[in-house]
Amino acid sequence: MIFEAAASYYARVLYRTPQSLEYQTKTRLHSAQILKEFRIGAADGHLLTELQKQGFPMDEILDSGKKTDPACRTRQQDRFFKN
Repeated sequence: MIFEAAASYYARVLYRTPQSLEYQTKTRLHSAQILKEFRIGAADGHLLTELQKQGFPMDEILDSGKKTDPACRTRQQDRFFKN
């Protein structure tokens, strides 16, 4: 269920972020059908907040691998978001 929530969130972010949508359609040449069929999305660095709003506990989020914490479990970063 957490993976479904993350995929849905990333897909919504793609359509709310003109730069990301333009990149997928003009640079990567993905059609709207491909974006929808493969549920391509975009990361904005706010997945943790979104998952917590949806009621997922931190342990479940970390165990899912959606958040990284290479050193220990004190610094979480969205696996798919690059600053």
